[in-house]
Amino acid sequence: MKSKIIWSFVGIVGVSMISMSILFFTFLFSEDTTPTIVQAEENIGTKEEVEIVKEDENPNLSMEDFTVTKTEFTELETFVNYYYDIWQPNSEYRSYQDDATANFTIANGVLHYVNYFKDEIVEKGMTEEFKAFQTTAYEIMKNDGNPDKEEEVAKLYEKLGEQLTEIHSKF
Repeated sequence: MKSKIIWSFVGIVGVSMISMSILFFTFLFSEDTTPTIVQAEENIGTKEEVEIVKEDENPNLSMEDFTVTKTEFTELETFVNYYYDIWQPNSEYRSYQDDATANFTIANGVLHYVNYFKDEIVEKGMTEEFKAFQTTAYEIMKNDGNPDKEEEVAKLYEKLGEQLTEIHSKF
């Protein structure tokens, strides 16, 4: 009886490990089919090319690397309002962490969420604004933590705040 229980347990563990391996390799080697802001714009028929991450800068990154597939935001305006509110100096969000951490987290969110709202951005005719906004966030993520670029990063954070304020004013 005891050996049957042990062998049942071994069988369950074995099947679980095989399932986890399959999921892991599927995740690792599957292609994400979420369209980027560039593809959304092409679908609408505009000929303007939007390129945010240049492949010669980092051949290991592509636009798809900066796209979330699910979000807590129901629409672009909700996303913009939320990020505008938490960007403010005395926001509740900032009260839980230091400014450097808050700024970094906000920039990372901007970088990843913009592509999720690509269709709404194109519909609102705000591709250029969001392209610049996302590019600034990308530059921050690329350079933050580099002691040689502290001054440049500080200016980029200031620019990100200005871009966010400008975008927010259009809603």
